[in-house]
Amino acid sequence: MEVNNLNKDRKNILIYITHSIGELDVILPLLTRLKSNYHLNVEIVFVVKKLYVMFINNKFYNYCTKLLNINITYSQLPNKFDFRDVGLRNTKLGRIILLIFMKLMAIFQFPFHLKKLISCDIYMHEYTNQTQSTIYMYLMASIFNKKIFAYHHGHTINLDTKFFSNVENNNKTVYLNFHEHNNEYVKQLPYTKQKIIGYPKFFKEWIALINRYYSSNSPRSDIVLIFTRGLSPVYMDRNKYEILIISAYKVIRDKLKNMPIVIKTHPREDHSLLLKIINDKKLENISISDEHAGVLSKSALLVISFWTSAILDSLSLGIPSIEYYIESNNFRSAEPAGSVFKKIGIHSTDNERVLGEFVETVLNGRYLIPPIIQELSKNPNLNFL
Repeated sequence: MEVNNLNKDRKNILIYITHSIGELDVILPLLTRLKSNYHLNVEIVFVVKKLYVMFINNKFYNYCTKLLNINITYSQLPNKFDFRDVGLRNTKLGRIILLIFMKLMAIFQFPFHLKKLISCDIYMHEYTNQTQSTIYMYLMASIFNKKIFAYHHGHTINLDTKFFSNVENNNKTVYLNFHEHNNEYVKQLPYTKQKIIGYPKFFKEWIALINRYYSSNSPRSDIVLIFTRGLSPVYMDRNKYEILIISAYKVIRDKLKNMPIVIKTHPREDHSLLLKIINDKKLENISISDEHAGVLSKSALLVISFWTSAILDSLSLGIPSIEYYIESNNFRSAEPAGSVFKKIGIHSTDNERVLGEFVETVLNGRYLIPPIIQELSKNPNLNFL
């Protein structure tokens, strides 16, 4: 990888993946840019077993970490994700036993982490700060004065989003904010320091990496790509999900005949409802893929997105994209002014007819990339480590 104006100081970075596999969609693009500025030694430690399994089964993420020369290890620390469905949680005694087990786990794993924590100059973790997993980071940072950076677990745009987490006040960690338009949201966070870094999905180094992978690993036949979002008390009601899937399929078949439809689900989405809809409604030439959103976008004639930041993957690559989303009953509790994507000028509708008109615009060659994409593509100076 070409390196320009390389900082001579070598930086040793330790990153804990604690919350979502989507963390890699922030971390990996960021590292592609940072490696243009610094000599880096990077180790990513998965502390959640479910997330590590997802990683080792993902061809694209493995390709990226090998290309970027990132060391990957796994060491399970106490977390709420691996033990969420454990039967012991159903009784008071069981919860006590589980708590003791997790504390013993943390003690047992400490020697594995100690050397890494001492040898690294910089720690990074996801911004909700899963304290059961990051406790050693903060302990060692307080002793050895290490730098800590927190990042969001996805390329969210937060203009006036309500923040519900109980993250503790934190003046040790620097929050990596993607853009100044998120500043009102950042004021709700407990982090007292921040750094504007841009949206990593738009970094030219990351786009070059996707193009390189796509050229040797993917077919070039046109598809229609749909980004979905799973059921959620706040973001997606079951009946709205069914309406969106069925009506989007209807529009595609009406405008594009039997063009293949590929659905890229949200990282934490259960596929059972989607499969039921496909089978019950006998939807044809449609498939579900776990390939990376950016890689899938390279094959897409157009993208339809159900209120998810995955739409930024396709837009970063210049693919015609539209948000197609019917607000859930509780959506405004988290997003008081509605969809942030619509507010910043990304094509958006909740209407089947308008969706059809958008498809026609693409087919007629009249689609124009939203002006905001040029703004999001600006990359600040990342000499901040």
